Amino acid sequence: MRTPTLLVIWALAVATPVGQVFRAPEKAAEYALIDRAIEAAGGTEALKRSPAFVWKGEAQIHVQGRDLKIVGTWSIDPPDKAIVETRLEGQAPEETRTLVINGKQGFSIVKETREQLAEEVLENERDEFYLYSLMRLLPLLDSAVRLAGQPKSEDGLDVIRVSRPERPDVDLFFDADARLRRLSLETLDPVTNTRRRQNVKLDGELVSRGIRWFKNLTITWENEPYFELTILTLDVLPGLTDPRLR
Repeated sequence: MRTPTLLVIWALAVATPVGQVFRAPEKAAEYALIDRAIEAAGGTEALKRSPAFVWKGEAQIHVQGRDLKIVGTWSIDPPDKAIVETRLEGQAPEETRTLVINGKQGFSIVKETREQLAEEVLENERDEFYLYSLMRLLPLLDSAVRLAGQPKSEDGLDVIRVSRPERPDVDLFFDADARLRRLSLETLDPVTNTRRRQNVKLDGELVSRGIRWFKNLTITWENEPYFELTILTLDVLPGLTDPRLR
């Protein structure tokens, strides 16, 4: 079979109706799975209406032999806008640490003292918030995204590798109902300053304005425990308007 020429590909793209993404015929299986996943998550219209998420939650952090429990509020408009306000369980509200990600910039605020994030911390945080955009599924249809089906996982999940310029490659794992259950990528560990495999597991469910979102998220570095989040309350919004993002 002859490979389509650039002219033919251009003609197909031009013929695609405005507002629709050109879908390469050889990726029909990948797009069919993503379409099912979008419907399972609440549908295209619901996901379009509410790209931002705000939740209250609690989390366990395992780092350098220490186990810490934090509580707080996560406000995210992925992939590049986020305000996370957390404190150790039992601490007073004035001890809250605020993390702000705005595009390629990031800083922390503690007791009104603002500090720029170290480069390795910012790189890792931006990769983490990029994952939330993939969890929304609609960005997988962006024309800048390349999809590549992978062999099924050992536990029978369908796997798609997602590639995008200036972003890490991410493997997405879907169950038989097209629900996203895991993500895996190589990213910078800011503690060891080395690139390592990070695995993200999703389970449970919360629903807000028709969008079905995970309730529990677990992150490991390879097989080492790192972060365990439980969402207590969830709201979805058309965007974030916090002045700290200006």
